[in-house]
Order: sequence, then structure tokens, then C-alpha cells
Amino acid sequence: MVEQFRIPTLTQQLFQLASGSVTSVDLVRRSLDAIAASQPTLNAFPAVVEETGVVLKRADTLIANLNQRVESFERAAKSTEQLGASGSALTEAMLAESVPRLNILLEDVQRSSRGLARLMNEINDQPESLVFGRGPLTPGPGEPGFAAQRGTR
Repeated sequence: MVEQFRIPTLTQQLFQLASGSVTSVDLVRRSLDAIAASQPTLNAFPAVVEETGVVLKRADTLIANLNQRVESFERAAKSTEQLGASGSALTEAMLAESVPRLNILLEDVQRSSRGLARLMNEINDQPESLVFGRGPLTPGPGEPGFAAQRGTR
């Protein structure tokens, strides 16, 4: 509200001019005074425009740098994704090829262990078999010399 009393509007100035309380010379003088008062602001305007250009150039540089960082991050993310896929493929290949081979190896080790256990039992029962070899086997049912054990029920 205070500004309304200080700066007369165009309508008020025209009214004052028409009523004769203000002359056109006074209006021109006031306009020139207003222009003179705003001169420092107008003089600073080119510097403000120049500084704005410098700021925009710096912003362009920062945006370009940011774009490079984003591209670098995307490349790293893609490499990580490819590494994960390669690791998965390697794991699948190992499971597909190695596990069946390990099963066969374990079966062979079990067979060998059983054979070794039988050998150890035979040596335990007949240690002389190391020097003289195995003795004759006892005849089974239907073979000559077979004698059924009595009283085993």
C-alpha cells in the first residue's frame, strides 16, 4: 500500500496532467529520474547475462561428466551381470559333468573296499594262505563231500 503512494500509476499521472496539477515537463523529469535511478541495475544486466552463460557452460560440463559416470556404471553393471551368467553356466556344467563321474568313482571305491575287506578277512582266517595259497573250498550242497550240519534249526 505504501508503494501506491510513492509511485503514481499511469492513470494517476494522466489525471494529474489533465487536471493541470502536474505539467508534462514534471512527468518527463520524473521519468528521467526513474531511468537514472535504475541505471545501475541496467548496467549490471550484461554482467549478469555473462555470468549466467558461464554458469550454463559449467552446468554443461557437469552434465557431460555425469553422463560419463552413468555410462561407466552401466558398463560395470553389464559386466557384473555377464560374470554372474558365466558363473551360473560354469556351475551347471560342473554339475552336469562332474557329479556323474564322481558317482562312478565312488562306486569303484566301494567295490574295491569290499574286495579289500574280504581279502583281509581271508588273511585273518588263514594267514598261511599268503605262503601256500588258498586251501580247498568246502563243498556246497549237491557237491561230492558235502555234509549237512545237523541240529541247526
